[in-house]
Amino acid sequence: MKLLFLNYEYPPIGGGAATASRHLIREWTAMGCEVRVLTSHFTGLPWREETDGAVIHRLPAFRQRLHRARVGEMAAYMAGAALVSPVLAARWRPDAALAFNGIPCGPATWWLRHLTGVPYVVCLRGGDVPGFRCEGIDRFHRLLAPFTRSVWRQGAAVTANSPGLAELARAFMPELEVPVIPNGVDSTLFHPASPEAGIEAGSEAGAAGRPVRLLAVGRLVAQKGIDVLIDALARPELAGVELDVVGDGGWRTALEEQAARLGLAGRVRLHGWLDRAVLAGLYRTVDIFVLPSRDEGMPNVVLEAMASGLPVVASAVAGARDLVVEGETGFLVPPEQPDALAGALLRLTADPMARRALGDRGRRRVEEHFSWRSAALSFLELVERGIAGKAALRSAG
Repeated sequence: MKLLFLNYEYPPIGGGAATASRHLIREWTAMGCEVRVLTSHFTGLPWREETDGAVIHRLPAFRQRLHRARVGEMAAYMAGAALVSPVLAARWRPDAALAFNGIPCGPATWWLRHLTGVPYVVCLRGGDVPGFRCEGIDRFHRLLAPFTRSVWRQGAAVTANSPGLAELARAFMPELEVPVIPNGVDSTLFHPASPEAGIEAGSEAGAAGRPVRLLAVGRLVAQKGIDVLIDALARPELAGVELDVVGDGGWRTALEEQAARLGLAGRVRLHGWLDRAVLAGLYRTVDIFVLPSRDEGMPNVVLEAMASGLPVVASAVAGARDLVVEGETGFLVPPEQPDALAGALLRLTADPMARRALGDRGRRRVEEHFSWRSAALSFLELVERGIAGKAALRSAG
């Protein structure tokens, strides 16, 4: 099967959706599929390369930042993909296309189908759904709302990566059927620290000389709520607890200033983005993972934390609610409430046995329910239905 895959972000560009794209493409090519990817160009990257078993085509998008796209850059990618995809399809003849992000990728696949008849599947990820709290894109959604409905309606399928996101999509378009295909996680790369590593690290976290360490991973933007976490960390009952933050974005300076203003400069470390292997190692050196987001699609980082054997304290928002089992693998707290967040953290910082038990159950949950191979197969089933539907229409005609 030949698959044309569209995502405006593909590693090393982007965040969770880019990482998910790479995992899915590796699975599909391992199954024998031919895959070509249309993504955004960034300074220093080749315009065309073969990697992950696929051919990657990078389009001009005038992108300025590696891990964050402006609306204008997304629009530039959308226009480029709409122009290039029909040309590529005429030469390569894909069986189907996948739009990994309804905005900005969906309109390009809609146009491709209009010109060539190639069926497409729209894969909703979060900020591409009207009503999702993602700064800077609301106006984009309002302008494109009628077109978005057409893109979704004419797709062979529209999927979401979490039940909460599927519900939000149906609120926008009630007649739509939205199957859920959850993200997977690389449980070989992300795994708990060995008991021997724990012994070498010294005393149990929380004991004298060994502070409890928190970890948060994500773009430094309003949506991710790192400011709420820093506020929570300033509570006297969490004195001595340390925080590592992996990620970058427009809020970095403001967060550094906030930590300094609250007297936390020595306890809050902002690392920027890290190599995946380095990040996996960092998960194994901390004690609690925190997701203080104001909204989410399906956060890969929670799956990575659970695979690493960490208890998770997360905002009770769509996506996180679908992953964290309250009291079993972690705790859920109302978003934007630092006192509630501090209270949940205090329960775990004071109880190493609870941390270990929740982390162990989280690891088992990931192993049993979240694999990239399963996700890849689910997408292929939908693609095959789309191809069959196209063949039926051709026969009827």
